[in-house]
Amino acid sequence: MKKKTRLAVVMTIPVPYKSPVWRQLSQVHGIDIEVLYATLEGAHSYYDPLFARPITWDNALMDGYPWRMLKNWELTRLNWRCQYTVPEIGRRLRSGGFTHVLLCGKEYAFYNQAFQAAIGLGLKILYRAESHPDKSGRFSSAIAPTGFAPTRPTTGNSAT
Repeated sequence: MKKKTRLAVVMTIPVPYKSPVWRQLSQVHGIDIEVLYATLEGAHSYYDPLFARPITWDNALMDGYPWRMLKNWELTRLNWRCQYTVPEIGRRLRSGGFTHVLLCGKEYAFYNQAFQAAIGLGLKILYRAESHPDKSGRFSSAIAPTGFAPTRPTTGNSAT
């Protein structure tokens, strides 16, 4: 008898453009998912010092799909990649009855922990991440070909 597919989605934080996807998968397509967050940072109204104002998203980030926040052991003092460190991810993947894991990132320890746990448990792994400049603001040679110079936005009207 084939085991029913159950998907664990591994995310560091709730993201406004991804929450509707999790709702759609759960409610419309009937996929058995659980989104596992390292923190709920940004899910509710908060004051953003960078913008010097309160931020409130126009959609409910946590509604309409099953989710769970795991205990995050922030170890940023070691390295910025340790901002999201969740030792219990392996236990949750084992106890949750998952057959598949969707990793939605690569930069933080949390994703590596989930990847290693999924391999150890024999789960099928789906991977989706965005590439962007490294934390120093320069492109890494691992993601940009040698001699690549990223373009910068220009000012003014470029239309003729």
